[in-house]
Amino acid sequence: QYVPFPLSEVALSLEIVRKTRENGKESIDLLLAAAPKSLVEKTMNILKMAGLIPVSIEMEIISMARSLIAPNHEQVLLVDFGAKATDLAIVENGAIVFVYSIPTGGEALTRALSLELGLELSQSEAYKKSYGIDPEKLEGRVGAALEPTLTTIVSELKKAIQFYQEGGKNIQRVILSGGGAALPEINTFLAKELNLEVQVGNPFIQINDNGLLGKIPPYERALYSVAVGLAMKEI
Repeated sequence: QYVPFPLSEVALSLEIVRKTRENGKESIDLLLAAAPKSLVEKTMNILKMAGLIPVSIEMEIISMARSLIAPNHEQVLLVDFGAKATDLAIVENGAIVFVYSIPTGGEALTRALSLELGLELSQSEAYKKSYGIDPEKLEGRVGAALEPTLTTIVSELKKAIQFYQEGGKNIQRVILSGGGAALPEINTFLAKELNLEVQVGNPFIQINDNGLLGKIPPYERALYSVAVGLAMKEI
């Protein structure tokens, strides 16, 4: 009832998130990950063709959470701005307890900017990356063009936060990842809209980077969160 595919066509993985006991009864919360076997096999074959030995496959958001959020007692909303979608996860005490995908991402922002300002897509992409939603750049025209699409994403983020709060807990901060995390002033915009502390993620905070961090511009560091998260799993 949780997977929209026949179970015979799906690769499943379960992870215990937490165990609780109430009124003498123990309950277990599980994180269920599922993917079509055809997609898993295709990915495995690509790795083998590249001369690599596949050891494990996991959801990107899990790898990101591992590298960006230290296992502590915080409740954190992790937001991954991808090209086609924006994925989010709520992480509690170092464990993912909620995952959701919003079918709006960086490409939608680029198209909105192109339509509003009459630009080619390639130029819109360049403007988006250079000016973001900074009100001081180009008289705020780029930010104004991006804001309606960003508001759609914010609306979904608020729904996820509200859903979590109904359980009696509060999100303490938001961490951004993915290409969209590099948009100028995106953290300021989201902090105002969500009334929460918002940070661009740094996947190197938990490891000894041997001087690598100084070679990577701050706005690009979040792009390494999946790779670092996989390495931390010792894959």
